[in-house]
Amino acid sequence: MAKNLTTGLQRGLRQSIAGGLGTGDLFSTASLDLQFARHKSLDSRVTHTRQSSATYVDGDGVIRTAVTNLLLRSEEFNQSPWINSGAAITPNAGIAPNGKATATRIQDVASDTLRIVAGTTGQRKSIYARATSGSGTVAILGHAAVAKYIVTLTETWQRFDFSIDTTETGGTSIYAVDFRAGTLKDVLIWGAQLEESSTVGQYVKTTTAENGAPRFDHDPETGESLGLLVEESRQNLLTDSEDLTGYNKLNVTTPFDSSVINPTGSTGSYKILADSGLSTNSIRINKGASSANNIAVSAFVKKSTYRYVLIGFGGLSNSFTALFDIEPGLTSNRLLGQGGKGTYTNIDAGYQNFPNDWIRIWAVGTTSGTDGFTASLSPDATTFNITNWTAAGTEEIYAWGLQYENNVSFPTSYIPTEGSTVTRAADVTSITGTNFSSWYNDSEGTVFVDCGVGGGTQNRYPFSISDNTTLNRFSAFNGGSTALNFRLISGGAGFNPGLLSVNASGNSKIALAALVASNGTIGSSNGALSTPGSPSAMPVVDRMYIGLAHNGLEPLNGAIKRLTYWPTRLSNDTLQTITA
Repeated sequence: MAKNLTTGLQRGLRQSIAGGLGTGDLFSTASLDLQFARHKSLDSRVTHTRQSSATYVDGDGVIRTAVTNLLLRSEEFNQSPWINSGAAITPNAGIAPNGKATATRIQDVASDTLRIVAGTTGQRKSIYARATSGSGTVAILGHAAVAKYIVTLTETWQRFDFSIDTTETGGTSIYAVDFRAGTLKDVLIWGAQLEESSTVGQYVKTTTAENGAPRFDHDPETGESLGLLVEESRQNLLTDSEDLTGYNKLNVTTPFDSSVINPTGSTGSYKILADSGLSTNSIRINKGASSANNIAVSAFVKKSTYRYVLIGFGGLSNSFTALFDIEPGLTSNRLLGQGGKGTYTNIDAGYQNFPNDWIRIWAVGTTSGTDGFTASLSPDATTFNITNWTAAGTEEIYAWGLQYENNVSFPTSYIPTEGSTVTRAADVTSITGTNFSSWYNDSEGTVFVDCGVGGGTQNRYPFSISDNTTLNRFSAFNGGSTALNFRLISGGAGFNPGLLSVNASGNSKIALAALVASNGTIGSSNGALSTPGSPSAMPVVDRMYIGLAHNGLEPLNGAIKRLTYWPTRLSNDTLQTITA
């Protein structure tokens, strides 16, 4: 249980609020203030896991892949799968580069080694190391004790990194420390990492599974920092998201342009080029599949010589589609309409502008069509479904980053594939233990969150403070698509202060605040207050989930700019001010 923080800080805060404290000063009095959009990093009290790689948009509007550490037990060298050949290992024997006493001491007994079997050519390996005392040389990160891995250590932490070279003796074994070369016999190590990159990335801690770094997303058109991205697990069922050679081609070719800048900022993209003189065939690519579920399809497209593009699922007999105008510089709505053939529903569609005239377009629907993901050229600005028409043979678009997500009602961030389907794991972000109790007050408090809420009809949680069950929780969530809920439940007895109707679908931004105290519970959104309530008790809680429900599920599917907590009940007027 968190401690009661009814202290002079709280009394001073109440007096300051009553005296007209400005919102800037008000935020400085918070016991927790996570400014994700501003700092683009996690507070040391916050834990984040995602057991896969994932993409995000950087400040230049470029698609980036967050670092994923493929090595297990990156700080626990006395645990499997690390293989100790007789060295003495002492966990938690020194202060690590992150300021915590988690560094591991490795001592030579008789030309010993500590290794792990991992890695393939093209990956990057890295580790932090220092001499326990003095200075000297030792082999670090080699496949064997060869000269290029013999480094000089001092009493200052250094991070060493090398590319994987499996031609060396030792194959794919990575030796964290190899005392068979050099002069040192006593070292400290910390933070081992293996990543799919030619350059070393930020360190990401792992335990029993690989782990991906948190993602700090941006608006690709304006560059605005959106904050911490929290998404559910999704799978791209298209096995080649950037290579169109394996797609079915109906009256098109798919030439490759090695010079065009694609959405990752590198060069190269395939095109969809219409054949000429066809009056009885559709002009498209597709990849066969069938599903009775809601389907979300998306792609990055760019004008080469042609501007009208259909995206959807199915074929000429049964399909749903949405039509877009991808003309560069267009200021009017690019979504021209939605339609379909035969058995279908068309639930939703949309787009997002990216740099270099790329546009990510998407459509969601159901159909009995079995042609699968379809990207098609449309004859004009008014034909909203796949059709037969005559092309001149010069109509051409770029297509990159194709994605098909099944049994969903909205698309998520891009999931690259190359030869097989790929699943992006869920983001789980939380604060537990003393990292939680150090700032939480179990008698009263206020939470503020500024975030974007993802699509769909399930509940979306910007935050939840709980005991990991439904019995004790304090949370705010979008209950479906339009109703904002504030909930306090103590010992299984629930109280809902009331609902607020807010625009909380798609990429809309909302600000939430809630208060809990013996003298009243209330919520506020966009300057509007909910119905107040008088709960009889506060819940007994021990954690906060960020962008998730009380049990770490039902993710926000959006980005959190700022999350702030005060260990006191702020006034209703203050709530309206900070959420306006």
